[in-house]
Amino acid sequence: MMDLESKSLWSHLLGKAVEGQHKGTLLKVIPSDITTWGGWKGEHPKTTVLNLSRSSRQFVKDFYKAPSRFVVGFKGRYGMHHVSMTQLLKQPVANVDARGKPLLIVFDPNGTSTRVFGRRVDERLLTFNAHDNKTLQDAETGSIWNRRGEAVSGPLLGRKLLQHVSIPSFKRAWETFHPDSHLIDILSKTGR
Repeated sequence: MMDLESKSLWSHLLGKAVEGQHKGTLLKVIPSDITTWGGWKGEHPKTTVLNLSRSSRQFVKDFYKAPSRFVVGFKGRYGMHHVSMTQLLKQPVANVDARGKPLLIVFDPNGTSTRVFGRRVDERLLTFNAHDNKTLQDAETGSIWNRRGEAVSGPLLGRKLLQHVSIPSFKRAWETFHPDSHLIDILSKTGR
């Protein structure tokens, strides 16, 4: 990407300028979603959309028909990590340990949105399972959570999990920009 003001080139996978006046400058990274309009509208029914015709035909669900080509990357306690979209399709709710950082990965197979959250509330470490298609349940308190990391019923009602930045990417691109990234196997018992 290039900014119009300085013509600096930016890497979205590194989050920094790689060429130009701002070379080496890091962007502030914030969590965001890539999802379908139906998935977004279901969570945010009063929202509107700006339709950009030049890209609207490119980013449709068929884009992900070959899930082995994609990963979701995120930062752990020590370095970068990633999980394969193929595994997320098989296990859309995963409690993982990113080298000492306990995280929850929630994947929406209908909208391809992936969210990564910290699993601690206060000092309590929580373990999550799918409750139904729209909610999760923690094993420790039995509280019900939506897929945005908010407790909607139970003892932890109103509490929120801290969302971490996650980046969907082509597998090859992620591994090129983050060659030391650790692949987390969510289908094995060691990935938990």
